[in-house]
Amino acid sequence: MNLLPRLVLLAPLALLGTPAWAAPAAAANGPALAKLYEQYWEDNLKLNPLQATQIGDNRYNAELPNTLAPEYRKKLKAFHQRYLDAATRLGPEGLGEAERLSYDLFTYERKMDLEGFRFPQHLIPINQFYNLGNQLAQYGSGSNAQPFKTVADYDAWLKRAKHVPALFDQAIANMREGVKVGVVQPKVLMQKVLPQLEQQLEGARKTLAAVQP
Repeated sequence: MNLLPRLVLLAPLALLGTPAWAAPAAAANGPALAKLYEQYWEDNLKLNPLQATQIGDNRYNAELPNTLAPEYRKKLKAFHQRYLDAATRLGPEGLGEAERLSYDLFTYERKMDLEGFRFPQHLIPINQFYNLGNQLAQYGSGSNAQPFKTVADYDAWLKRAKHVPALFDQAIANMREGVKVGVVQPKVLMQKVLPQLEQQLEGARKTLAAVQP
């Protein structure tokens, strides 16, 4: 569930002020909702540190949560439910046109995120367009969003990289569970993934050979 495109659409709307002609209730709801959207954005980046890195926010460059683990999925679901409930409690009454659009987008997206938990996407974490190996290799290559300009940048990556094995192990466990319950990717698609992974392994072997004494 990549939230970045949708949040980029929502963020400017959340910053719009209350129109002078809006009903008096907007004075109460508008600022409160804008503050809620801002807090949602901050909490979302904490839960999704790779997303933070991708947009140039380097506060969480050392973090890599196990996003495929049941505990994380439970936490993420509660996160979306909490913010949907908070927005619903404030309600759209008295909002101006732009503020109402922000409200409708925000609550709609939270509902869609919650709806997504009905589907076992965590059991098929790899496909021909996306796989953890390629993504993390790109972050660690120095050519992606992860910065490698200072000693602190390198230390952040080393700390993040220590979490990679747990994420890979979880992906393997999830896919094995998927095989048991019949939730798998089509064979023809997964056959395209194998050369991608082999390419990463070959690149790693060459790198290790080059840095040996």
